[in-house]
Amino acid sequence: MRVFARHGFDGGTIRQIAREAGVAEGLIYHYFENKHALLDAVARESSLLSWLERAEALPQDLPMERALVHAVHEAMTRNMANPELLAIIMGRTCTDHDTRQRVGQLVREIQERVAGYFERKAAEGEVRDVDAHVLARILGGSVLFFAVSQTQLSPPLRYLDPGKFARTLVDVLLHGIKPRAQLPEPSQEGRDEIDADITE
Repeated sequence: MRVFARHGFDGGTIRQIAREAGVAEGLIYHYFENKHALLDAVARESSLLSWLERAEALPQDLPMERALVHAVHEAMTRNMANPELLAIIMGRTCTDHDTRQRVGQLVREIQERVAGYFERKAAEGEVRDVDAHVLARILGGSVLFFAVSQTQLSPPLRYLDPGKFARTLVDVLLHGIKPRAQLPEPSQEGRDEIDADITE
């Protein structure tokens, strides 16, 4: 990513990447067919998918609000940890067919996992039976826009605390924007647990 940030994806070479990593150029080609495959691997490892593939991600026994706030915060942290990667992938997705396909597959895999979680929760009666893929896309689009607005715009939009954004997004997704008097009030213990998840 340092090479791509300095020289751009097209200008950066496998030779430069090998020098930066302190390995032989042939070793990179042993594992990666080309720069596209290398960028794909970095994107996958940096994405929410690598977290969602872990057994502890979105556990069924954790209260839904806590699990979703934790997932949203994790996605936001990953998106904002490497703004150069986000900029390169967004730019290449708009201009390069191969990158568009690779990113599309990555996004589909993430969406399927998140939608599957919503479908299981609907089957258990914890949420209404609404289109789980729409819910997954609402979350994904909100998280991506947050990262873009904080790292890619010049000047960036007014800073928002990621933890507050995650809590508010999940709260609105699960409860809407009706007055609190019409909604069950979460316990203080529940609020404290969510805040603890974000600060870990």
